[in-house]
Amino acid sequence: HLTISQIDAALRQLTGPQQMQRPPIFSALKRGGEPLYAKARRGEVVEVEERPIDVHAFDLISAADLLHGDEPLLRLHVECGSGTYVRSLVRDLGELLGCGAHVAQLRRLWVDPFREPRLWTLEALQELADRGERMLDACLLPIEAGMASWPGLRVSDAQAQRLARGQSVAGAASTPGSVALYDEAGRALGLGAVDEAGILRPQRLFTWAAALGQPASIAAKPLS
Repeated sequence: HLTISQIDAALRQLTGPQQMQRPPIFSALKRGGEPLYAKARRGEVVEVEERPIDVHAFDLISAADLLHGDEPLLRLHVECGSGTYVRSLVRDLGELLGCGAHVAQLRRLWVDPFREPRLWTLEALQELADRGERMLDACLLPIEAGMASWPGLRVSDAQAQRLARGQSVAGAASTPGSVALYDEAGRALGLGAVDEAGILRPQRLFTWAAALGQPASIAAKPLS
């Protein structure tokens, strides 16, 4: 039988930055422009390379069925970086323990910056929708919430128009890297990238970025 100390030791081996993980062949990763799962379904043998992942925490919550029952069930908690395959993480845990393991149930608690109180089940959304579509407004977050992980950069209307045309803007920032773009009023415009020379280039922009600073078009019907 496995012991708690054995499990904890294996979990520690799988915790930390730059852990090497081999993704499953049944995944959306592409090889030669084709998803691996398509090759796997045809029975092709594909060697999947290991790649680094970050596992911030991998802890045992409970092991009530560890000493009793034919199928021991562990409850685990994992905090990891993007690109981590949790099912592969559990597979590797089983290999370390020498008994094999697979995921029986997987529940995602949060994805930064969206924590659990901001997550809604389909059942809860349906219940709100049944009470009226306006009730769903309480579930919505502003677009800016999805851009909170990038450094913010405000641009003028003229700069926003240049970016919307695919043109670069010199001297907009001094620190290179990806940035979240906002207009002078703080409204989200999209994402950009600053190079080593401080030149800002557009990456993904919302359509309204092109309309900043433009005169409004008004259609008028003559009075009869």
